[in-house]
Order: sequence, then structure tokens, then C-alpha cells
Amino acid sequence: MNNSLVSIIIPTYNRAHLISETLHSIIAQTYTYWECIVVDDGSTDNTEEILKNYIKKDKRFQYHQRPKDKPKGANACRNYGISISNGDFLLVMDSDDLLHDFLSLAQKHNVKLILDETYLDFRTIEDVHTLWSDPAAQDHLIVLYSFSKAYRITGHRVGAVVASPHQITEIDKFLDTVTICPAQTGQFAAQWGLEHLGDWVEQERQQTIQKLAQFRQSFDRLVPYGWKLLGSGAYFAYVEHPFNMTSIAAAQELLQQGHILALPGAFFSPD
Repeated sequence: MNNSLVSIIIPTYNRAHLISETLHSIIAQTYTYWECIVVDDGSTDNTEEILKNYIKKDKRFQYHQRPKDKPKGANACRNYGISISNGDFLLVMDSDDLLHDFLSLAQKHNVKLILDETYLDFRTIEDVHTLWSDPAAQDHLIVLYSFSKAYRITGHRVGAVVASPHQITEIDKFLDTVTICPAQTGQFAAQWGLEHLGDWVEQERQQTIQKLAQFRQSFDRLVPYGWKLLGSGAYFAYVEHPFNMTSIAAAQELLQQGHILALPGAFFSPD
């Protein structure tokens, strides 16, 4: 297979916050004779901008919009990508494959993948993962959700846990030992929010999506100076700086010289 071209096909839709990780994983492969064809199903986020930056650095990447005469959907995007590929072998991936990789890793080591979807209500409707379709989810996936964030229930930790029935049973056992008779004020507030605040949450979601788009567009001005946007929401972002210094030193310089307060990456992982 040393001289065989591998065509990697990735259909995508509004996965700007995930697709970089997937593309990074492709670049990191030891096998180098590949082409990567990303077919966009009509994204409304900055997926195109991200792909153009990758293409500038590595011509093995291609970016295509789904032709208008093709039906909308991942299958049509995959089939179109396959039709324009040149490889001897095909590898079809999804733009959220990184999450599936984490789930596979959890299954391999017999641990749980706990996915915090606290800000689920502030993402696009189409911006959903496909982890629940993975058989490993039954034993290794636990999803968290926060009513406190959605309904602004300040000072109360009220949320939900989504998992398979047998995992919920084990979680109940644990909760019974650490939170006997939890305060119900937040629970009553969450119930009222569920019954009355649907339209308000939707309005807040749209405003947040607009803020996110504006933030990402503004960040593009920093890209020529070596800054990289690794991931972002509407209020926080994970950014790679271009300086030859640690993240702690860079954060100190940003504060002292630019009056910008940032958390160093070393607070969350090794520098």
C-alpha cells in the first residue's frame, strides 16, 4: 500500500467547532499519501474559512459545497465526495469522529465518557453528535445537562443525567450517599422554566449563535499573525498563541501589555 492513494471523505454540516480536531488527526497519521475531501452540506458557521486555512497549508485537503442538484444530507455528500475522489482506497469519516474516538477509548479501558452538554441550548439545532448510535454508549456514555444555565437559576445546581437504564441505577446509588434530600427550590424553578420559557430560551440561543459568529469573524484578523482558534463558544475560546513562551508567560504578557485577562492552557493540561 506504500504507493496507494487513500481518499478520505468527510461530509460536514455546521461542525466548525469539531472539524479542526478531525483534520488534525488526519495530518498526524504516519501514512502520508492521502487526499482529504470535505463536502459541506450548506453550513452556516465558519466551516469554509477553517477549511481554506487548512488548504493553504496542505494541498492534500479539498473543500467542496454539495452541488445544488444533489439532495441535502450526509449520504449525498459522501456519495459526491466519493465520485470526485482519486484514491485506490476509500476512508469515510464524520466531522465528529473525535468524539467517537473518545468513546472507543473509554470502552477499551472500561471507563465512562462523561460528556458535559451544559450549553446545549446555545448551539445550532443541527449541531448534534451521533454518539447514541454507537453500541458502546450503552455501557460507557453519560451525558450531563444543566437547567441552571438554560434558565439562569443562579445559585442552584439543577440538571439532568442521560445514560442507559443500568447506568442510571448505579448513579442513583451514588447520589443517595452524597445528596440526601436535595433542596427543591431549584427543581421547582427548572420545572417552571420547562413549562414556560421555551420561546425565551430560543431567543437567547439565536443571540448566542450570532455572538459566536461575530467572535469567529473577528478572530480571523489574528490568523495572519500566527494565532490559531482551536475551539470556541460565544463567551470563551481555546486559542493557540504564536510566541516562543509558555502559556502562563503569554497570559502574563497579555495582561501586562494588552490588558487582556486570559486563562493559561496550563491550568487545564500540561503546558
